[in-house]
Amino acid sequence: GNISYSAGAVGVGGVDGSLYFGNIDSDLYVEGILEIANTGSSSSGQYGQITADSNSLNLRWKNNGVIVEIDSAGLSTNAKAFKIDHPLDPKNKNLKHGSIESDEMRNMYYGQETTVKGIINIKLPEWWTALNGEDKTEYNYQFTPIGSWCELYVSKEIENNEFEVSTSDGSDCKFSWTVSAIRHDKFAEDNRLVVEEFKEDSEINKCRYGPACDNT
Repeated sequence: GNISYSAGAVGVGGVDGSLYFGNIDSDLYVEGILEIANTGSSSSGQYGQITADSNSLNLRWKNNGVIVEIDSAGLSTNAKAFKIDHPLDPKNKNLKHGSIESDEMRNMYYGQETTVKGIINIKLPEWWTALNGEDKTEYNYQFTPIGSWCELYVSKEIENNEFEVSTSDGSDCKFSWTVSAIRHDKFAEDNRLVVEEFKEDSEINKCRYGPACDNT
């Protein structure tokens, strides 16, 4: 069975040597397999969930040479991916995808439309400006004609959560569109990505992924 614990304590138990813990009020570092036991009313799912009441809680573990960190700014590791039951063979296979990375907290929105008399007004969610701010220089637009070639351009930039697209010759055209912008919600403003940073003293001459230090 599992070793009992109290707030701030960590116990190792179970036949597989996995780690189980309850309330944690300080940083946690684990090397090996990390599993979150389903304990208390705040836990859910097979492995439960982590709840932090302040910005002081940090979790860090290392498995197969890869470091994973969870802190108040989110999750950090060498690469992020999803792993799901394979939609064509869910009983026998898994499906994994990697994530697209960026040096910004950027949101992407997309869809398909067809111009009418050479023009179309595209509405974005009502919270677009509240989330992404009003700086138009941070908005990026991309269009791809579908079925036949046409030349498209932004005839009116995003204003009041909508924008206008037109064809250069006034023809009708089916196309896909993508719009992206940088997050400006309170969390994003308070936790901007530090793209390049010096390692802490305890990490100097060490690599998060061991082979990266080879021949350097």
